[in-house]
Order: sequence, then C-alpha cells, then structure tokens
Amino acid sequence: MLNRILDAITEPVTLADVKEVLLLETAEDDALITKFITTARHEVENYAYMSLLTQTWELTTDLADISSPLTLPRPPLQSIESIIYVDTDGVEHTFDEAYYWLDKSNECVRLKEECVWETDDVVYYVVQYITGYEDAADIPQTWKDSVKLTAARLYERRDDTRMPKGLPNVAREMIPQRRRLL
Repeated sequence: MLNRILDAITEPVTLADVKEVLLLETAEDDALITKFITTARHEVENYAYMSLLTQTWELTTDLADISSPLTLPRPPLQSIESIIYVDTDGVEHTFDEAYYWLDKSNECVRLKEECVWETDDVVYYVVQYITGYEDAADIPQTWKDSVKLTAARLYERRDDTRMPKGLPNVAREMIPQRRRLL
C-alpha cells in the first residue's frame, strides 16, 4: 500500500502562469485557480505515477513482496527516511541503514552485499521516503505545461456538472505515462 504522508508545499507553476494561458487579467477567481493548480498537479502526478515536487511517501509491503531491489513508486527519489519492519507481536524495528542504499537512477532500494531482509517473525515492512524534484526550475517544461493546461481546463469547465476527470488530451500527449508498480 502506498500513502502520501506529506504533500508538496509549493507548485510547479504560478497563478500568473495559468492566468496567462486563460488570458485572464482579473483577480476575482485567483483563489479558485490556485486550488485548481494543486488539483492539476495531482492529476499529472497520478497519470505519470511520479512526484513533481518534494513529497513524503510511505510504502507498506508484506513479506511476500519484499525483494532486493525494492522498487519505490513516485520518482524521482531524493532519500529514504526510514525502513521499519513489524514483527508478529506488533513491535516495530528499524532496519539498519548500514544494510541498504538508495539507487536513485533505478528508483529502488538495494541491499548491500552480504545483507538480507529480516524475515523471522516479520509481518510487513514500511519504507518512508522523499520523492520529487527539489526545485520547480528542475521540472521539465512539458510537465509544467501539462499542469498549466489541466488547471486552465478545470477553470474553464468549473460550472460544468459533468466535469471531465483526468488530463486534457493535449496534456496527456506531452508526458510519458509510467507503468504502475503497485
């Protein structure tokens, strides 16, 4: 199971960026458009199955799914906060960081040579990790454009009772869809 623990505190595009796409000069709907920017970022992230900006995720995996390498969804990866495992008595144990390393280029945790995952009396593992680009300036422009176009569409169709879900076709074509791993 994958859960977002902490969402991004900034957005990859600004209110001014989206208003430029909309050719909008008034400030009347600024708060609404700002909310649509966050919604649009989530839509892009869900479609691409990645994180655009710094976020904290928690992956819970049962013993049957634990492997080395252990793929971590929603790249790009920044760091691992912790890996814990829970035993049959419900007691949490920290998996020693000396036993693993983060392979950012392959989006996974790898065990160091001669190390193995704890399995005796283990029920499941919980990996908490940080993903996303650290700076909006590092996000590819096509991803930002997808967020802008999606936010603009949400605004333009805000009164439509049949609000379309997902990305506009043009935004979808701008970004690659990643294979869901979970």
